[in-house]
Amino acid sequence: MNKKFYRCRANRAFGTDQSEGLRLGLIMPPTGMERSAVRRVPEGDIAQAPFLWTRGIAARETLRYLDRNGIDAEPMLSKAELSRVQLIEDPGGVSAVSQHRFLEIAAAETNDPLLGLHVAAIMDLREIGLLFYLAASSETVAEALEYVARYAATATAEIRLEISRQKDETLLTFRRVLASDAPIRQQSELLALGFVRVLRKLTNRNFTPSRMSFVHARGSELREVHRILRCPSSFCSPQIAWFYRNTSWGCRSSLKTAVCCRFWRRMRTFYSPRGTPLPECGI
Repeated sequence: MNKKFYRCRANRAFGTDQSEGLRLGLIMPPTGMERSAVRRVPEGDIAQAPFLWTRGIAARETLRYLDRNGIDAEPMLSKAELSRVQLIEDPGGVSAVSQHRFLEIAAAETNDPLLGLHVAAIMDLREIGLLFYLAASSETVAEALEYVARYAATATAEIRLEISRQKDETLLTFRRVLASDAPIRQQSELLALGFVRVLRKLTNRNFTPSRMSFVHARGSELREVHRILRCPSSFCSPQIAWFYRNTSWGCRSSLKTAVCCRFWRRMRTFYSPRGTPLPECGI
């Protein structure tokens, strides 16, 4: 199934024109990578590795950030083998490797080692699309996380979110379907802060993890990273993992509204024919 098919499905589900359907982030990836085993591939062999699809949210928001700051992003896009058309005008999905490369190149070219965090701090959370509205339609934080973990594959074929509850904490682990030696520092930190901002938006409170761990290294910017994320962070860890106190999961969402539920009813129509029914909205 090609991108045109998914666009048509999205537009029928919402009864909107093509541009609005795309803005809401309803383009679905081809399936097939969900059960792939995690394995490491040398960076030089990436061209022969299976294609990993992503909606390109991080790359698209980074491009908008560069545009707002008057920075010419075209050379960076070219180096990353991306184009403005792919990200803005026809956002049907891009290579996950190209997205990583674009963020790292942009950070280097702008001399901003914290670019991912700076992008995440100002991005419009609604641009996350389905996963944001899914979380916003949940009764509690725990329910929102369960749905996000279940439907994360609608945003990327690269990462799987696992949730494990321990005695006093809940651990969120982000496992890459196909790991490589390509740096993922900027995207990992963009994802971390974006996730924290979504939880704060849902609960209308200072919702902060007890700690976070990342696989990449950090140097002199460590103190600033801690200040932005507002929690202790460790680097060069075996996996990307975020820890939350169990007392946090009962927090009720203050964002759930009739608007979210109207969105949700249309999303159920969009998904049900594909055999992936979404939960009912409680309003």
